Amino acid sequence: MRRWGPKPWWTRRYVSDRTRQIIEQRRHPTEPWLCRRAVLILDHWLRPGDEMAEFGSGRSTRWFAERVGHLTSVEDDPAWHARVTQTLEGLAVDYRLCRDEASYVGWREVSLRRLSTPPWSTVLGATSARTPCSPPCDLVASW
Repeated sequence: MRRWGPKPWWTRRYVSDRTRQIIEQRRHPTEPWLCRRAVLILDHWLRPGDEMAEFGSGRSTRWFAERVGHLTSVEDDPAWHARVTQTLEGLAVDYRLCRDEASYVGWREVSLRRLSTPPWSTVLGATSARTPCSPPCDLVASW
């Protein structure tokens, strides 16, 4: 049975940070679900000539695609893939559905190898298949 009400980890700081995050996401509905500072840094960092890989798609996918020359995005959820596909018309996005862990991990390895040589410049990972695909936190790498 699910227990309703305050949770032990709901400190004042936690509630304040979560409230601020919810407000920011509602004030900026087309931006990635990253902290505000990360969005501002990426907005200045990404260039039209960049190639980028993203693991785990969403509203960030269109946002990134509008800022870089080419985006490769990999998703593991078929329903979510179909939903996000509708938002990407006319953009330079190689949007891939990898239904199993092996193909998802394979794309991660290919992307990281390509990243070490031009033209790829940035990789962002926020996936449901976190354990084999990325470290416990989101991965942002750039060269």
